[in-house]
Amino acid sequence: MDEQERRWEHWEDLPEDLEKKMRESMARFFVGNNLGLLAQILLESGEPLTKVFSTLGMGIFGPYLEFFGADTYVSYFRKEGNARILLDRIEELEHKRKKQEEESRNKEKQKKEEKDGS
Repeated sequence: MDEQERRWEHWEDLPEDLEKKMRESMARFFVGNNLGLLAQILLESGEPLTKVFSTLGMGIFGPYLEFFGADTYVSYFRKEGNARILLDRIEELEHKRKKQEEESRNKEKQKKEEKDGS
């Protein structure tokens, strides 16, 4: 844990570098576990309320969330617009994954055709 992460308190906004790290890890988790669509549905439907719930949650359950290590995730959503940025990143990763899957299917198809043609 670096010095800046240690100085962060749960009532403050996350530092920019930690915010980027959180966004990337959450997006990769959702896409890597094929939960991208579910995350998009939940974040799209709950986006207007994420700031309210995260602020309320940190106020009431802050020490418990800190104990379980969820305080940084809740604080991420406290900043307005972060849910939209996360959604955009999930969509971007989903698009990349689908493109890679399509390319690998095309390569396999070409190999199969070459094998059958020989």
